[in-house]
Amino acid sequence: MLGSTKVTNTGASVITGDLGVSPGSSVTGTPHVIDGTIYAAKAVAAAAQAALGTAYTDAAGRTPTTPANFSSSNLGGKSLVPGVYKATSTQLLWVVMVLAARRPLGAPSPSRALAIA
Repeated sequence: MLGSTKVTNTGASVITGDLGVSPGSSVTGTPHVIDGTIYAAKAVAAAAQAALGTAYTDAAGRTPTTPANFSSSNLGGKSLVPGVYKATSTQLLWVVMVLAARRPLGAPSPSRALAIA
């Protein structure tokens, strides 16, 4: 998970993997992090922000996956195949969202981009 100014946890969140915030440094309501580290204003979080910018530019130039407008009040419980999904409304993740894909041995990992305006 990556934030730019701050990361605020308001519930009983559990994050598997790293949490980063950069260039900001505020992490409040600290979530439970499993198999990861919280990086606040650290070089690794800044590098992740740079990579996010590159990924955003790439995704913005792609045609959205059908349905073109993936607006829904809750994405929880949905399985998304590789592609670009664009939503024009607020999105909620109340339960697990599965980003599943099969790939041939040695093939690059398939990607998904969620653009939420």
